[in-house]
Amino acid sequence: MALLRLFLLSVLLSGCSFYPLGIPKDQWLLMSPQQQHEARMEQARQDEAARVRREQYQQAQLAQQQQQEEQRALRLRQAQAGDVMQCVLEDVQVNQGKNKWRNANSVAIELLQGEQRELQLERTDRRHQRQRLQIRFNQLSIELCSGQGADCRVLVATGREWQRGKRHAVNTARMRGQLTCQYPPRFWHPSS
Repeated sequence: MALLRLFLLSVLLSGCSFYPLGIPKDQWLLMSPQQQHEARMEQARQDEAARVRREQYQQAQLAQQQQQEEQRALRLRQAQAGDVMQCVLEDVQVNQGKNKWRNANSVAIELLQGEQRELQLERTDRRHQRQRLQIRFNQLSIELCSGQGADCRVLVATGREWQRGKRHAVNTARMRGQLTCQYPPRFWHPSS
């Protein structure tokens, strides 16, 4: 058995193929039916172990996402004045390169103080073409950045201005539109 493992290891390191364990065709054809069977069984064990690892990873990711959503919902329930901001990005156009601007759907988002979230801009004519933005609510400012975070615009207003709603024209190299943000009435900021 140890000799078979050594043989299989040397075969693995010698190149790739469509045979179990990456065994090249010429070496596969030289193997006995018993060796081929053992190689298939080992490949099946490795495949099953990889499947179990993927499944465990997906379950852990799902549990983490659910925990984050529960924490966010709790923060929203406990929010005080000035802790929540609602924003709408309208009249959106995205640059597809070489100054080719295309219309995109409007998007709306609710942010908690200190929170950064992702916005996906979807073209109106081609829904599969999307552009990602990051939006962050911090103190009395809203920061809107391209997906890579390199091209950012910071929008600042007083608590009273956010309470009434503030509209800003946003122009970046990849996107332009009108961003309107406001404290929802339930979360109006104390007089400032």
